[in-house]
Amino acid sequence: MMNKKGFTLAEVLITLSILGVVAAILIPNVIGHYRKNYTETRLKQAYSIMTNALDMAAVVSGKNTYGNMINDAISKSDKTGYFVQNYVIPYLSYKAMCMQNDSVCEFYPNNLKHYSGGSQSWIQGFDGTTSPNIGKPSFYARFLLKNGLVIGVWDGSGCSGKFYILVDVNGNKAPNQFGYDVFVFSIFPNQPSIVPVACRCSVNNDFTKVATSSCSGNGYECVFSIMRNNWKIPKDYPVKF
Repeated sequence: MMNKKGFTLAEVLITLSILGVVAAILIPNVIGHYRKNYTETRLKQAYSIMTNALDMAAVVSGKNTYGNMINDAISKSDKTGYFVQNYVIPYLSYKAMCMQNDSVCEFYPNNLKHYSGGSQSWIQGFDGTTSPNIGKPSFYARFLLKNGLVIGVWDGSGCSGKFYILVDVNGNKAPNQFGYDVFVFSIFPNQPSIVPVACRCSVNNDFTKVATSSCSGNGYECVFSIMRNNWKIPKDYPVKF
């Protein structure tokens, strides 16, 4: 008769302990890798959608360039209202929209924070309750796209002839932090494409040559380092996923 030998309780416990340690190491890395890939994909997708919409607007309107559209809009008293009504709404496929005077915008993220988790005064107002301190616009529009992306557009009066485009890659879901799931782009009259907000008022025909690429402090300039790295979050990116 053959003897059947099973595992002892001690051996089972040791094996489970080892598996637990391995899981504790691997699972956060797997989750972080997924979140990074998700952010990269959605951010590039948002950029492509807005680029396609503005490119189509330039052609159909006969303005031909972003610069002509922007110059047309900033000559009006209601810069962003005119720009959105004429060059965004007709060419952007969206599920819902909120305007500046809408007291409630359920899909737009509230209580935006800088990437380290804290809140700062200039950030307040991106939820539509007051004007954001960036540019202090008289009007801005917010869109919920059919794929769940959220986009905001407003004029950057602090920089003459500039518009901002805010992107939240996961809608109003947490954490709503700049550099993690919220990013900001800009469009200038003399730029042929949408550029990172890090370019600020100092525009260069090739944004990749702009010296500053800060992703510290508030974190709203973080998109610069991702975009310049071929839409991949760089290894030295300060925001942890």
